[in-house]
Amino acid sequence: MIERKFEYFLSLVELGNITKAAQKNYISQPSMTQFMNRFEAQVGAKLFNREMSPITLTKAGEIYLEYARKRIELDKELEDALNELKRSVSGSIRVGIPLQMQSILVHRLFPPFLSLYPHIDISLNDDASPALEKAVLNGHADAALIYAISQNYKKLSYDYLEDESIRVVCSRKHPLLRGRESSAEHPVPVTLEELEGQVFCLMDKNFIVRKIADEFFLRNKFVPRYKISMSSMVGILNTVCSGTGISFIPDYVITSYTKAEELGYMEIQGEEFLMKLFLIYKNDDTLSQAVREFIKFVNSFYES
Repeated sequence: MIERKFEYFLSLVELGNITKAAQKNYISQPSMTQFMNRFEAQVGAKLFNREMSPITLTKAGEIYLEYARKRIELDKELEDALNELKRSVSGSIRVGIPLQMQSILVHRLFPPFLSLYPHIDISLNDDASPALEKAVLNGHADAALIYAISQNYKKLSYDYLEDESIRVVCSRKHPLLRGRESSAEHPVPVTLEELEGQVFCLMDKNFIVRKIADEFFLRNKFVPRYKISMSSMVGILNTVCSGTGISFIPDYVITSYTKAEELGYMEIQGEEFLMKLFLIYKNDDTLSQAVREFIKFVNSFYES
């Protein structure tokens, strides 16, 4: 398969715009900017003239573009040869992906997987991450993609895939922003004292994002005066945008939110909120060939 770094690189070359390249690849603008920084550090040369609009390639970038095109051709030849072997694998797999994540992960993973394995059927479980852990543990699901802050069961394998940032968001007109512009990359700093008496709109307690928020409150001995709990992140974002409250929301939800331009961003001094995306499955010999191929595919997808 063509590595994602080449897809991202070619999207930036084609579109000349970080935001548009991020949208094309279903990631956030901050994630695309981070990719550019890591990618240039890995290559060891500046590839993009970011001060230009649209962004252009440096001389090193032009050299790398030629290399990328040749590498993609070779990868395609290898992929075509291996696909004939893979098409013989058949069966069914039960995959868990929380409902809030499906709009992003299903679109990214399943079309390329099914193009390689057209004889494998997939059924989805859309419970929250903690429930999906138990489903895999109890044999009610073969594998699951979940966000977690710890590895809870010894009988499960947890393959780390990537980090996801959680943003502290509010209405762009929230009084604590005091009229200042903010973004995910440039949030407005606030203190715990400023948050006292504020309304917090939070996910229900069975969601990982809520657990992270509660751990933050407990660690800082901070007791929110007002809390509103909901089971929909989009519902929370709509409430926040209407001017009610502050919340903790993952990047992947904000990326697909239709009114993201109405959000303001805060940074609580000394705090960074992250959760990890894992692929989980039983660490025993009962996995079918179809499930094993899915596990290999997902890990390869995130390694590229």
